Amino acid sequence: MSYFFRIAAVGMIAAIWILLIRKQNADFALLLSIACMVLVLIGALTYLQPVVEYIHQLQNLCQLNTEVLAPLFKTIAVGIVCQIVTGVCADAGEQALAKTIELCGTIVALYVSLPLIKAVFSLFDSILQGG
Repeated sequence: MSYFFRIAAVGMIAAIWILLIRKQNADFALLLSIACMVLVLIGALTYLQPVVEYIHQLQNLCQLNTEVLAPLFKTIAVGIVCQIVTGVCADAGEQALAKTIELCGTIVALYVSLPLIKAVFSLFDSILQGG
């Protein structure tokens, strides 16, 4: 938990620097923002590994097919990438592009989760049909 607070502190310090630099050199401020974002994201990835390992343990315990969990991981990845890209676009002052990417991310997340949705409805159908 203390590691997260260090990451948050780095983010706050970088935000203040970026705010001060943006008035003088907007291009350099954007590059600094992206560089800080990459460092913070790398730090956050250490928290993702135990989650993925636990999901794999659940998969083995429940004997879930990989085809069921793959859409879940893909949807999460789309969401994370979408948030990062929209943040960069918003920092660059491209609000309309950020909103468009957000909309596209939603559509792609629905698309990649379609196999999971189909599996759930198939399960409901088999339950309602009596097995």
